[in-house]
Amino acid sequence: MPRPNFVYRRGFNAAIPGLLPLVLGDQWWSLGKHDLALAQYEKAVAAGNAELPQARWKLAHAYLSRGHTSRALALLAPLEASYPSQYEVVAGLGLVYSRTSEDEKAVEYLERALALRPPDATLLNALGESHRKLGNLEKAKDFFRRSLDLDPEQPALRELLSQLML
Repeated sequence: MPRPNFVYRRGFNAAIPGLLPLVLGDQWWSLGKHDLALAQYEKAVAAGNAELPQARWKLAHAYLSRGHTSRALALLAPLEASYPSQYEVVAGLGLVYSRTSEDEKAVEYLERALALRPPDATLLNALGESHRKLGNLEKAKDFFRRSLDLDPEQPALRELLSQLML
């Protein structure tokens, strides 16, 4: 688990419910073993530790990566009241809504996430796509351009942007 620079311990209390599976899930995720990470995140959430909300938003992210938007929404929606400024919660809800074609809600959440932290290409693409579906083509093009600036290796997005320029 990441710690502040002034903490020199190398261990943690594995007896805290859900902490060990959360840490294992993070390790599996970073190694690209997403199936194993998902299983560990599910164990972490099942432990029911209210002091580990990050287990819920990490599991929601894993669900989103597999297209399970309803599962992700079930995890994230209850967290919004307690964590209205947590990037992972706000961006996660925005991504859920963009994938379920609730584009007005998606734009609201994704723009809030944009104000919380510098975005990645995924967030910019979702925001651009939601604006495109809502008919806000200039905003869509702007977000797609910003996404390409961050990650130029997106040929499908480059093609979409060239079509929007016509």
